[in-house]
Amino acid sequence: MPHWLKSEYVLVLATLAAMLAAFSYALALLSQRFRTISYLTELLGEQYGFVRTKCEVLYEIRDDGSSKTSHNEAFRAGKSELGGVEHYTAIITSPKNLTQDFRVSVKSAHSEVQVIPKETLVTPTKLFYQLNFIPPLKPDRSIEYTYDVLGPPGMFLRSEEEVHARKLPYDYISMKIAYPTRRLKITIIFPPDWQIGYLDYDVWLGDSRLRVKKEYGRLDKANALSKERLDGSIVANLVVDYPVLDLKYAITWIPSPAQTTQA
Repeated sequence: MPHWLKSEYVLVLATLAAMLAAFSYALALLSQRFRTISYLTELLGEQYGFVRTKCEVLYEIRDDGSSKTSHNEAFRAGKSELGGVEHYTAIITSPKNLTQDFRVSVKSAHSEVQVIPKETLVTPTKLFYQLNFIPPLKPDRSIEYTYDVLGPPGMFLRSEEEVHARKLPYDYISMKIAYPTRRLKITIIFPPDWQIGYLDYDVWLGDSRLRVKKEYGRLDKANALSKERLDGSIVANLVVDYPVLDLKYAITWIPSPAQTTQA
């Protein structure tokens, strides 16, 4: 084989090898992309017809165990109209001393679309409700709004003894991810005179509080749970980017009233 032809042959082989390596690398990147939670969230959003771009929930617990829960949500419609969404909240057990029902009220909507709440089931322990968009959110448009849910006294427990009396390992709040969601933030502000000796997060599958270890580990690496003291109150924050559809994200704790010292 002539020297010049041999050189051309080597050059062609080298070029083919480089192209094959580049193709394999691109394929690997594409494969990794398909395996990411963010990609799956967007893909599910296409199937659902919308994505919840933000879900921020602030629980303000009062000393009598009642609560004010402030929700700040944002949705973006896909290629079809979005007429509304549905939510629910419930107390983890059914104490006998509850007399007031849950209540829900929309505070504001940052859009030309009105957000009208419709309660479908209201009891002292359960609240199922719809948030209807009037008129429906148009394709490729976004809406952001805030609303409050008021929980009755006794919803949350004041002491470790009360927790054990209801046969619970701890008190907690949890949120089930019912829609493709890009960002979830759960904040709890405890009463100023409460001490929280135990505080943690969890990720559950179903109602039996079965931990999903892989997702729990992802949140652990991201340091998803933080704790601070603000104006005398303990504040817990759980921040999750691209929470997994149908899982429950929880903050768990054991309360104890602050001990006063005798003079």
